[in-house]
Amino acid sequence: MSQFIKAIDYSEATHEELEALQVGQWVYWSEALKHRKGIWCGFERDTNTPCVWWKSHEPVELLAEYYAKCKPLALSKFELYQNTGMSQSNGELINRFGLDVMFERDPAIKSAWDARHKGSKSFKANTFKHWAKVSDIQATDLEDCFYQQNNPYGLEECEARLTRYARQWSMSVGDIVFDGAAYHMCDNAGWTAIEVAA
Repeated sequence: MSQFIKAIDYSEATHEELEALQVGQWVYWSEALKHRKGIWCGFERDTNTPCVWWKSHEPVELLAEYYAKCKPLALSKFELYQNTGMSQSNGELINRFGLDVMFERDPAIKSAWDARHKGSKSFKANTFKHWAKVSDIQATDLEDCFYQQNNPYGLEECEARLTRYARQWSMSVGDIVFDGAAYHMCDNAGWTAIEVAA
């Protein structure tokens, strides 16, 4: 679970900041009560008041309950692309023949290796042909897209936001997401906009 390491006082001034939080993140009640840590559940549908669960047990049942209880979000479609060079069979070939041989034999493996270890710094627009669309994700933004696809609690609500087209792994460094207007690569820290060649 991602940690939200910041004290939160529930007020109009922090409402926008709270709206940006992902369901399931830890929050603190205030500077004075840092020891009182809870799971962020969103805003009540009817009263618009913040919902935090202060007992951290049974997170799956808890979050499922609050997903149904809280306001619906404005969702957009995001497309997830993952590199075809990251297959299990290619991993076995790398173990058998070594990286140098496989890099020369299959450019997809080289582009996948570079993207996974160096992120957007290694990406070249003409290598986009080695990435395949594996799913559509309904999400609020790139961070929410990451959360929904990784689905750390195995929630049905997260899975319902995905349309899967191929076998895939949890979103990670080197994966590419199209937000309808631009392509972004998942980096070691955050996202980087990239140019791709069709």
